[in-house]
Amino acid sequence: MPASYKIYLMPGDCFDVALTYKADGTAVDLTGYSAEMAIAWPEGFTGKRGSVGSISWRAGGVIVPGEISNPSSGQISFHMDADETSSIPPVGTAAYQVRITAEGGCADTILCGNVKVYRDVFEDV
Repeated sequence: MPASYKIYLMPGDCFDVALTYKADGTAVDLTGYSAEMAIAWPEGFTGKRGSVGSISWRAGGVIVPGEISNPSSGQISFHMDADETSSIPPVGTAAYQVRITAEGGCADTILCGNVKVYRDVFEDV
C-alpha cells in the first residue's frame, strides 16, 4: 500500500517536492527507474492541454516527471517553475499519486494523497 502525505502548492510559485523511498526503513535503490507525479483536478475543473517544458498538461490534471536525483539512496525530486504552476487552477484540493517504473516497465505507486492548491492572491490585486 502506498504511503500518504499532504502537499501544498501556490500557483505562481516554484513547486519542489523531494522524497526518499524506503522499504522497512531502508532506502530502496532506484537505479534504472523513472518517476512521475500525477495531479488530478476535482470534477468540474479544466486546465490547459499540451506540454510546457517537461510538464504534460491534460484536461483533468497534470503529469510532472520526476528526477531520480540519487538512485542508490532512493531519492526522487519533482519540480515545476513559477510559469508552470501559474497555469494550475485554484481547485482547492486535488488528488495526487507518485509512481516509479522499473526499466522492464513494472510500475508501482509509492505515494498518494491530496495537494492543497491555494488561490494566488497576487493575481487578484
